[in-house]
Amino acid sequence: GLFGRKHLPFAILAIVVLCIFTIAPLLILLLYPTKAFQKCLGYCRVRWHPLHSFTDAFQGWFKNGTNGTRDFHYFAGFYLIFRIVILVEVAVSTYYIWMIIILCPIIASLMFALLCPYKNDWLNILDSLLFAILALAIFFVMYNRHVAPVPLLFVAVLMFAPLIYIVSFGIYKLASHSKRLRSFCRKYRHSQTERPFHQELVETGEFESGDSDIPDI
Repeated sequence: GLFGRKHLPFAILAIVVLCIFTIAPLLILLLYPTKAFQKCLGYCRVRWHPLHSFTDAFQGWFKNGTNGTRDFHYFAGFYLIFRIVILVEVAVSTYYIWMIIILCPIIASLMFALLCPYKNDWLNILDSLLFAILALAIFFVMYNRHVAPVPLLFVAVLMFAPLIYIVSFGIYKLASHSKRLRSFCRKYRHSQTERPFHQELVETGEFESGDSDIPDI
């Protein structure tokens, strides 16, 4: 069986990995913004700096309920829920599973378009657009399987559009940071070369104030 003597160690390892890397982060991201969870952290009287840094890395982009907005910090756990739902739906192999899978990215796209949980509007537009593209790609895959052939190149472009964007955005960020680093290095070298000769002597200890070897000018 699945939990037989031979498979039991692997089953325990899989359950431990699932709890640590999937269920625990999901619960933290969903419960951390709640008042009850914050009270529990306060009662423990422990400095939870790693936990605060972890949640801020994922939830810092979302609205926090200030300036007349709603608190959307829990949206950080939405992506994990989305992945879990998709995996469960794929595991349940039925004839109409593709229709059910299409609904998930459509609902996600509408949620980001209507609720606007991000602080920056362009992130709301981007996520809504990416989920809509995913829904369209799944639709064409289903259409190709059950109705009529669809050019695979067109489907591949739709499926890899988010990956292409992420890679392009990463390259852009690396290029911008490298430009800033090179500009900082040039300014630093320029400032070092233009230091006054008197300052260099003072820093190297070759000259001290009141030294009579150097005549006054």
